Amino acid sequence: MSNWQNTLPGFRLGLAPSLDRYALTKSVNGDLHAGWVDLAGTFTDINRTETADPFGGTQGNIAIGFDNKGDFYYTEHHNDGQTVFRVPAGSTSVADAQFVVTQGKVPPKPFKTGDGVIHFNESSCFGAHSEIGWLGPDTYLVPLRTQIYKASIANVEHVGSCGDGDGSPLLPPTNTVAVTNPIGSPDGNTVAFTYDRNQLYTVEASGVTQPRKVNVSPDINVYTVAFIDWL
Repeated sequence: MSNWQNTLPGFRLGLAPSLDRYALTKSVNGDLHAGWVDLAGTFTDINRTETADPFGGTQGNIAIGFDNKGDFYYTEHHNDGQTVFRVPAGSTSVADAQFVVTQGKVPPKPFKTGDGVIHFNESSCFGAHSEIGWLGPDTYLVPLRTQIYKASIANVEHVGSCGDGDGSPLLPPTNTVAVTNPIGSPDGNTVAFTYDRNQLYTVEASGVTQPRKVNVSPDINVYTVAFIDWL
């Protein structure tokens, strides 16, 4: 018996840059296996030999995602905490896994910056910002309820710090409707986002203009669309 486990902090982290694989954790008879599923629905299992813990259970692996090179990251859980490993792009074997970092009982949360590099954030509040967007490698977008904030980073370890209002607001303060899923244009001048969960809007990254509604085909349900990249 097997089933999928949704353990990722965000779909942009889980999707490979080739857009043909998605990182997932699979439960197999109660044991967690890290790997990815391809467009055909085939699961590639990146798992070490199971080792029983003192209570007779196994210590499974949990998928993290892919970086800009297509390298796959996962955590191996053990009694003292968790260890992050990286499997190089093109490999499907746990034998090729490379050590990245050992984490404690409460691990830093992974996130991918605008240049596609995966980092690990020590802030326990980062979960609230798991779907941040990017305008470039040094400028990120944080959706917080009715506002989208733009901020430049001096240290990636502090992205998504606790508290409301990181950076500069892009939307009028009169907005009372939830906004989500911001994504920046390649030139860094425009931000697209979801308004009220089912409408698409854009706003200039300068934050000095009124947002503009984008007419979407009636065949497209914005509520079910995930913004992956701006081409």
